[in-house]
Amino acid sequence: MSQRGAVFARLPRHYTRFAGRRVAYAVRGRGPAVLLLHGLGGTADFWQPVSANLDDRFRLIAPDLPGFGFSDRSRGSYALARHAGAVLAVLRAAGVREVHGLVGHSAGGVVAVALCAINAVPIGRVALAATPFPSPRFPLREELISTPFFGRLLDNRRLARIDHFVWQRLIWPLLRRVPMQEYLRGGWAGFMDYSADSFYDTAAELMFRADLDPLLPALRDRPTLLLYGPADGTIPLSHGQRLAAELPASTLIELAGGHYAVLREGLRPLAEWLEAEAG
Repeated sequence: MSQRGAVFARLPRHYTRFAGRRVAYAVRGRGPAVLLLHGLGGTADFWQPVSANLDDRFRLIAPDLPGFGFSDRSRGSYALARHAGAVLAVLRAAGVREVHGLVGHSAGGVVAVALCAINAVPIGRVALAATPFPSPRFPLREELISTPFFGRLLDNRRLARIDHFVWQRLIWPLLRRVPMQEYLRGGWAGFMDYSADSFYDTAAELMFRADLDPLLPALRDRPTLLLYGPADGTIPLSHGQRLAAELPASTLIELAGGHYAVLREGLRPLAEWLEAEAG
């Protein structure tokens, strides 16, 4: 596909409900079930390069987390338990009784860890890509809001609402017409499909108020792939190194790309990881 032209088409969605709200999800391929959880600001469309690479071997289920994509927004809680509950509702609706592989990107990786801790459905292998490690032991807020982007959006709700309005109505429609690298088109297709409150509150709940310390025992003996990169300007490599130190069964791979490296540099190691015990 050419570098120029329209962004990827949106993936077809199915719908279910959780806590009175609609939750959207995409399904592609056949085979062992692989659950893909996008990060803050993402949608199921983020995973298009991954699904195109794996849908001949796996059945890929990619939800729009509550407040993002085609899932309902609300003024209610965006707590970690709500995101995890919505994902479990998607698995039930899709008829998934066992998850061969669970892949979480960025804040979606925090939801992935929570799902393992809940243990409501058998989960085999886990991959965490550019996932933050929220813990009282580490100054996560200070690390993230030191960047101009996160400092604007995550530290002042009123400013976040203004910023979101300007980007959604004025800037983003223009940027979507700019030529981009092919692997980013899925993410760009669905980016800005959220409200300022769903973005702000999800960030607060999944990164600043969450605590992975009591949840990590669920991963200690589970094969876990950690995909991080020194060039990531959003989630530092140190988060992957901290997780690797806590998880003796984990494998840390440093990727050359930035925050979205799982969509390009991470495709091969992710595929090999999932295929290791597929079947």
